[in-house]
Amino acid sequence: MPTIYEILDTLANTSARNEKISIIQAEKHNPLLQRTFKFALDPFKVYGIRAVPTPVYQGTESVTLEDFIDYLPNFVDRNITGHAAFAKLDELLSHMSVNDASVAARIIKKDLRCGVQGSTVNKVWPDHIFSYPCLLGKSFDPDTIDKHMTWPAIAQLKLDGLRVNAIIKTNAWPNQVALFTRSGKPLDILHMLDQDLLQLHSNELTQDSGKEGVMYDGELLVLDKNGNVLPRKAGNGILNKAIKGTISLEEASRVRIQIWDRVPLKEFYKKKSSEPYQSRFATLLEDANYSEDPQDETMKVLAGQGVKYKIVPHRYVDNLEQANEYYHEALSNGEEGIMLKTVTHLWEDKRSNEMIKFKCEKICELKVVDWLEGTGQFAGYLGKLACESADGLIEVNVGSGFSREFRIDTKPEDIIGKIISVKFNEVIESEGKPGKFSLFLGRYIETREDKVEADDLATVQATKTVK
Repeated sequence: MPTIYEILDTLANTSARNEKISIIQAEKHNPLLQRTFKFALDPFKVYGIRAVPTPVYQGTESVTLEDFIDYLPNFVDRNITGHAAFAKLDELLSHMSVNDASVAARIIKKDLRCGVQGSTVNKVWPDHIFSYPCLLGKSFDPDTIDKHMTWPAIAQLKLDGLRVNAIIKTNAWPNQVALFTRSGKPLDILHMLDQDLLQLHSNELTQDSGKEGVMYDGELLVLDKNGNVLPRKAGNGILNKAIKGTISLEEASRVRIQIWDRVPLKEFYKKKSSEPYQSRFATLLEDANYSEDPQDETMKVLAGQGVKYKIVPHRYVDNLEQANEYYHEALSNGEEGIMLKTVTHLWEDKRSNEMIKFKCEKICELKVVDWLEGTGQFAGYLGKLACESADGLIEVNVGSGFSREFRIDTKPEDIIGKIISVKFNEVIESEGKPGKFSLFLGRYIETREDKVEADDLATVQATKTVK
């Protein structure tokens, strides 16, 4: 029987999802593999250890991978924390085989480095990994607006940061705050938002809907040292460190959150709310003691607030003309665009026709499947990234948008299997490849450490800009 390390290595050597499923299917009756996936991919198994020590192997190999996984609930339940947790992890790894210790370190880092996500594992073991829910909007499309938008609607600034779910568990002691990306990856910002979010939530503890905990849906942004919001690429570069567990205390102190929704935890786990958005948003405004301020229209107020959260700037609009007016006003203020939402939509795990993105650029998310060497001054370094959509129907080599440092520093193992954001002009048919498509003038924007799934062809084709 192959070891877990060998199985993960085999999985890493194929990019085809169906082949990965077949490999896992062949090990369907392997309980250790099943547990390895569970403890590595379950979004709510968070270990609270920022850095994995480099073990000094004792040669005894007295701790097996199964022993290691048996111990993991102690980290999850915070029975051991801080320096003691780091020391215990070092001790465990040092008494494992080199290959088992490698797998153990990947579990702690929540990255098995084999290109397998929870949805793939669930094809073999149904519902084994909690599928992290996320409500998404659709790109601007007049037909969708005509069919699904009702008036008045609520228009909110479209923020240019990192999507976050802040989960407050009131039945934990002390009250536990956990931050997750839209794909369920833990975010560690050294508890810098905990006090503010607990204070926000304390205002609704008298309501039955909040007593079991709540999920706040919003966006993380980062301030510069002068108190201005950093551009997306710079800000998300810092926030990616929070995903990797390497953010500094000084960087974490500059993180702020803007919030646009709140969902009781019991409904979050069910992946659907029963409360219309107008009611959810009204509760959020009430909890935040929000007062309408005509000057409060930009994200710059985050720097001057006494708290580190802010309710997203918004206004009610009676028609598409008023929505467009707010959109162009947002652009003139340097914002990315707006989100237009019906007041009746329910929070659920889907891409909703009742939430429409107004933005001036076409951007999609693709998976990197290969690293292609450059020429000339970049011989030996990154030249292009071969990328594809989730369904494999879009295949494109992205060769622009990289900084010189990115080309020189990025190795194949750093980027293959990752999701990147790509700006493009149009979706075009691939010459000589019937049924395949490419992107016209695709340019790299950033690596999305917070995402694990690429867009499919239909989603990319539906991306439209607002005139």
